[in-house]
Amino acid sequence: MTVSVPREYFLGDLLSRSARKFPDKTAVVFKDKRLTYKEVNHRANAIADSLLSLGVEKGDRVAFLSGNTFEYVEMYFGPAKAGAIFAPINTSMVTKELEYVLNYLKPKLLILQPRFVDTIDSIKNRLGIQSYVVMGAEVPGMESYEQLIQGGSKEEPGTKLDGEDIGLIIFTGGTTGMPRGAMHTHRGLVYNAHAMAIDFKQAYDDVEIHMTPMYHTAMASQTYSSTLMGNKHVILDGFEPAQVLEAIAKEKVTIGFMVPTIINALLQVPDLEKYDLSSLRTILYGGAPMPMKLLEKALKTLGCGFTQLFGQTEGGPLIATLPPEDHIIDGPPEKVKRSRA
Repeated sequence: MTVSVPREYFLGDLLSRSARKFPDKTAVVFKDKRLTYKEVNHRANAIADSLLSLGVEKGDRVAFLSGNTFEYVEMYFGPAKAGAIFAPINTSMVTKELEYVLNYLKPKLLILQPRFVDTIDSIKNRLGIQSYVVMGAEVPGMESYEQLIQGGSKEEPGTKLDGEDIGLIIFTGGTTGMPRGAMHTHRGLVYNAHAMAIDFKQAYDDVEIHMTPMYHTAMASQTYSSTLMGNKHVILDGFEPAQVLEAIAKEKVTIGFMVPTIINALLQVPDLEKYDLSSLRTILYGGAPMPMKLLEKALKTLGCGFTQLFGQTEGGPLIATLPPEDHIIDGPPEKVKRSRA
């Protein structure tokens, strides 16, 4: 008897699969830009092809220095398709920390927003980076991101990969010293994406909002799981309470990650009731302790489920969750103990 072993799936396959299943479905919304899954996959393939043309080889690191932007979604998959390792960088680092992290990472290529060009120029002679790519501008001595997209092939690159190949390096917060890079394999990240989609009960019609920094491990993992499910990514370039509420109402957002301070800020908006938040299904939260009074107010005011996340940059990152059904704030002690823990 012959047992057929299914082909292993890699990070790039999460996007490619959704592009096949939902080619014309909106994948990314950012300001006035809207891209379908077919378009995002073509752009990710072009990134992979252009990286290979620039001399990036399997196992090389590709650093990304940018605030929240639509390019984040294609970058979480493009380098992986080429066999490279994607490494998003914390944009709040001061110059000294940035120099340390980039020398620690040793990327062959750095992609950055124009606002970081002067900072990088000031330390360029102390970095061993081979190529620089800038988004949304023309800068002497740097490649143009959009020109690389236009010049790259839209076809799948077909790079030979192994499940144990590293696909992502995500940095810790550096609370006890300088940030450290946590390495994640294709297999581990794909498994984590499936686990999150199952645990969060994600459906094909979910709409996820990204308002916290997309270089963070929580946003990386949610980008993978939501792409797996063909969800719409609604990306904001920062946090402003009214802007978040407007985006939820306009795009019919169903799910998204927030830290407690963000939840508190949303609840403080004076005319909160004017926003239609009825599409919200689940708010994922973590990153800091959730005061019980804030949780009680949020549950009563927003009228959706809440899922508490426990994770670790080095751990996948998802480790455990407290699902909506355990967020009980009224009743006997045995019923409310988990939400009050």
